[in-house]
Amino acid sequence: MLSRLPEGRTPLATRMVAVLSRVLLAGIAFFMLVSCGRPLVAPRVLAAPYRPTQVWAVAPFANESGVSIADGLTIAEMMAYEAQEVRGVDVIAVNRVLFTMRQLNMPAVASRADAEALMNALHVDALLVGTFTAYDPYPPLTLGLAVQLYQRPDGLDGSGLDPRTLSREPRDDAQPGAFAPTNPVAQAAALFDARNHATLARLQNYAAARHVPESAYGAREYEVSMELFTRFAAYSLLESVLAAEHHRVGPAAPTTAPPA
Repeated sequence: MLSRLPEGRTPLATRMVAVLSRVLLAGIAFFMLVSCGRPLVAPRVLAAPYRPTQVWAVAPFANESGVSIADGLTIAEMMAYEAQEVRGVDVIAVNRVLFTMRQLNMPAVASRADAEALMNALHVDALLVGTFTAYDPYPPLTLGLAVQLYQRPDGLDGSGLDPRTLSREPRDDAQPGAFAPTNPVAQAAALFDARNHATLARLQNYAAARHVPESAYGAREYEVSMELFTRFAAYSLLESVLAAEHHRVGPAAPTTAPPA
C-alpha cells in the first residue's frame, strides 16, 4: 500500500524538508562540538595583601566628563563587581553606600573628612573614591577614570592618619571630584581608548578568560558594550591600586593569583 502524503505536499518537497533537517541537525552538532572542545582560559585573579580579609566600599563616581548621560552610580557598581573578585577583599553593595551618604547628608565624598565619616558609618576598612573624566559609550569606546583608596586610621597600619586631627578638621566644600587635602594610601588613573592599540591588547587579555554566551560579537563584545568596557577599566585600575598596596603593606600575597 502506498503511503499517503500530507495534503498539498509533493514527494520532492518531502525530500527537501528531510535534507534541510539533516543539514540543520549536523550544523547544531558541529557547533556544539566546537564550543565544547574550545579550551578555557583561566582569568588572572587579583589578590590583596591583607590578612585578615578587609571590607571595602565604593562611593558613586563624580562626573567630570561633561557628558550628562554618564552615570557615576553605574560606574561605581562595575568597580564594586570587579573589587569583589579580589582575593582578600569583600565589598558591600553600592546602594548601601548611597543610602548611608544620604543619611549623612553627604552629596559626594569631597574631602578626607568625608571619607573618614563615611567609612566609620559603614564600618568598613577602606573606601574607593573615584571620578570619570572622559565618557563616550559609542564605538570606539572611551573612558577616563581616576580612583583613590582610603584606609581607616585604625585599620591596617593607620596610613599616617591621626584620628584626633581628623575629628578637628573642618568640612571641605570642594566640588565633587576634588580632594583637598588628600591622604589616600593608593591611587590610579588612566584613559581607556578603544582606538589605542595598547588598550586593545590589554582588553583582549582581559576578555580571553571571559565570555558573553548570548552575544553574537564573541570576544569583540568588550569593544562595543560600555558596561563590559567599564569592568575592564575597573579591573585595570584595581590592579594598579593593589600593586601600590603590596608595596606599602608588604609581600603578604602575590598581586595576582591562580584561579581556585
